[in-house]
Amino acid sequence: MYFPNLPYSFFCLLMKRYLYQLLGWLGILSLTYCQMNDEQPCEVSQKIQNISLRVSIKEVEKELFKQKDVAGILAILRKYPDLSQALQKFGNLRNDSTVAEQFLKLIQAKGINELYQDVSSKFGSVEKLEREFELAFKHIKYYYPDFVPPKIYTLITGFGYDLIANDKIILIGKEFFLGDKGKFPLPPQIPLYQMRRYKPEYIVANSLQYLSEKYNRIDEKDRTVLAEMIYFGKAYYFTKTMMPCLPDSILFGYTQTELANIQDEDNRKYIWAHFVERKLLFSTSHFHIQSYLNERPYVAEINKKCPGRIGRWLGLRILEKYAQKKRATLQEIMREANAREIFTQSAYKGD
Repeated sequence: MYFPNLPYSFFCLLMKRYLYQLLGWLGILSLTYCQMNDEQPCEVSQKIQNISLRVSIKEVEKELFKQKDVAGILAILRKYPDLSQALQKFGNLRNDSTVAEQFLKLIQAKGINELYQDVSSKFGSVEKLEREFELAFKHIKYYYPDFVPPKIYTLITGFGYDLIANDKIILIGKEFFLGDKGKFPLPPQIPLYQMRRYKPEYIVANSLQYLSEKYNRIDEKDRTVLAEMIYFGKAYYFTKTMMPCLPDSILFGYTQTELANIQDEDNRKYIWAHFVERKLLFSTSHFHIQSYLNERPYVAEINKKCPGRIGRWLGLRILEKYAQKKRATLQEIMREANAREIFTQSAYKGD
């Protein structure tokens, strides 16, 4: 069931603006002892565990769905002013009252209570998410002592938005992240091959990749494919550093079969040869950027076994080689805005 009769509110605007950004970002849980690449055990440093930091997720939908009028909703929004300000900004709404009016229309929409009950019963406790965010944020605090964790909220929006994250606030649309447990299907705008990423275990690293933007320096004048590759590679590198137990299958959003294909030595060389022979790295073609870095079920220009966003995957491999060669710290890597310099110093040859 979808809710086509919901008012064209800020939720719809948010969906158009942020849905496809999310699809490029991926994530999974971080625990003290967990699994890396689904096989090898991973241990988090004691000095990071000892950092004093606590995360509390506010499940605002539990308060909002009890309200019967604008005044009640308005009181809750004023209780969380940063949330209200974010909704005003992202939804192009004038003030708290306008946000409250839109929420009331949502709460009164046909079928919304059924969705609320389904999400409430199947999403489960947010305690696990709190632990995952907490450990990830401790890592950020370790590398960036001035880091102030964003406040985290959940909402139910009638499939209006999935995830918004910046250095001030993280908003999670719970109904998007039920995986195959949800009674109601995801909006038809989401292709089937992307739906596997809409599960709770993707939320934290998705958010981290958004948060990486604050530290990810770029050359605004560089519009090459390589610059895009390095930009996303740095976002992945940041996320892997903050979530050292993160499986590659979740980081990239690839299936195990897709990972096995692109990690095969001969296939890696074949993919790299494709980029070199077609002179893609320094191309400024929007078509090339779309083809090799954006969402697709596979990169047809290479073959049907090469998953979409392959340029982002290559970007991380270049960054890892650069870090190894230069013995660069995370901070140095994130500060380096010259994509060509990173590529040259990495001496990456498809290995």
